[in-house]
Amino acid sequence: MLRNMLIALLALAAYGMVGCGSSSSSNGGTNSFVIRIESTRVTPKFTTVKVNDTVQFVNSDTLTHQIVSGALDAQGNPLILHLITIGNTGFNPIAMTANLGDKVRFSNASMSLTPFVLDIVDDNGQLISSLTLPVGDSQVFDFPTAGVFTFRSHADPLFKGTITLFGQPSPSGFFQSPILRNGDVFTKQFTTPGTFSFYALDQKNPNKSFIIGTVTVQ
Repeated sequence: MLRNMLIALLALAAYGMVGCGSSSSSNGGTNSFVIRIESTRVTPKFTTVKVNDTVQFVNSDTLTHQIVSGALDAQGNPLILHLITIGNTGFNPIAMTANLGDKVRFSNASMSLTPFVLDIVDDNGQLISSLTLPVGDSQVFDFPTAGVFTFRSHADPLFKGTITLFGQPSPSGFFQSPILRNGDVFTKQFTTPGTFSFYALDQKNPNKSFIIGTVTVQ
């Protein structure tokens, strides 16, 4: 019985030594990060990694997508005017699609006695601008990038609408995934420092997109 106990103790000690070795090797190796492709955005939108880390792009959407390094350029026409009217109870229209580069004008047609403060928020939840519109006033806002933006009352976040801005794909040639169906994964190892932008193409609309993200390699 004593002999069996000694054997068991030796086995546990050996297992502990192997476990410690594996942990040390893991800490000294590369890390892996996950970016999920959703129906209207990638999550997280901004990812910071170190040299030799890998990023897994996972398609969590029911539609097929393709991850391509590069940017989405303006393809709109500044002579095209999209008007969004602020009323007493909401926006008209409450949802809109346009091309990056189109002119988007917000007009305050409400009956309020105080100016309407309009907050514009990107798909990462970040406030990118606030416009103050007295009654009867209108302002044009130049959206900085493609994407899905929420415009809302500063006083009442439930008083809101959305605009989806499409951009023209401009690939950089650094990386490109195969077609990713739901659940498919594309893995990319980043071996040099830098900031790498990318977009996710919807295969039903391969010539335009609004889903963008950035990987920063330190």
